Amino acid sequence: MTYLEELEAEYELRGLEKGFQKGIEQGIEKGIEKGKLEGKLEGKLEGKLETARNLRAEGFNLSLIQKITDLTEEQLREAGI
Repeated sequence: MTYLEELEAEYELRGLEKGFQKGIEQGIEKGIEKGKLEGKLEGKLEGKLETARNLRAEGFNLSLIQKITDLTEEQLREAGI
């Protein structure tokens, strides 16, 4: 292998390494974004469930709780409400 071929091979390898690293960084960023979104959605659901529990404790019927919280009957049942 000539010196020029060695340089070309090293340059190509560095390019691959940079591309690989950039791909990893992009994957991590997407994972973080997805995690944040999932956390927000989970927090929103927990807030609605807390409201539903409070309404139930005040004697509201399930139909009205569903209308107020926009939760399904199944979600309320799974939460023990």
